[in-house]
Amino acid sequence: MPPIASFGAGDTGPDGIGTMSTSGTAIFYDPRFVLISYEVAKREMFPNGNIPNPMVAIREGRRHPMDYSLFVMIHEILHCSLKHHLRRPVPSTELSPMQLARLWNLAADYEINHKLLDDPKSGLYEFYPGGVRADEGYFAVPADEVEFFTTSSAERIFKRLLLNLEEEEAKRKEEQQNQEDEADDQEQEGDDEGEGGSGDGSGDGDNDTPLKVGDVIYDRETGEYGIISGIEGDDIDYEPISEEEAKQRLK
Repeated sequence: MPPIASFGAGDTGPDGIGTMSTSGTAIFYDPRFVLISYEVAKREMFPNGNIPNPMVAIREGRRHPMDYSLFVMIHEILHCSLKHHLRRPVPSTELSPMQLARLWNLAADYEINHKLLDDPKSGLYEFYPGGVRADEGYFAVPADEVEFFTTSSAERIFKRLLLNLEEEEAKRKEEQQNQEDEADDQEQEGDDEGEGGSGDGSGDGDNDTPLKVGDVIYDRETGEYGIISGIEGDDIDYEPISEEEAKQRLK
């Protein structure tokens, strides 16, 4: 499997810099990632700047700035050795192909990384910071789930991740539907409160008693009181009267 330089290979961060990936027949690496991981390792492992010769470090089992990249390289080789590119399940689900691909890659990373962490020869490389592991970091799982994620096959982990994601999607859709229903209810209540009243905006708000000729009304548009003299559909005719006379008639 020849290593092939490929900018943006693997998981690409917001800065556009990738990591490494494999197609099953080749390993792709972002050269920027290799350089950055080397510089990070220099600062973290050798703050004094005394970096050993690579061959000497290998013979003596000592740390070297390339150990981070070495770990990721071994990680990609194991993807191929474990045939993850051939084992990917195809479940019946509403999730998108992209979501399924990410879940499978995550499940495979749990399987690989914990194999590497438990390897008796794990002292020959250094786990890359931020890598997928169940016991700590960004991808840590609840304490009662750690054993499952550290000892199970990628297929079993994938099923667990798939179930969790489907439950989250169902919960999200339910909450969204509830919010839409609440918005519809509030809109309906607003419509109900706004119904009724006479065509000219008059009346005292009691919509159960229809207006009739002879009733006293108040026209909000003109600020006048009046006695209804005629009603034709929504149109109301009235004879203006003073406020004092209106109050007398309403007693």
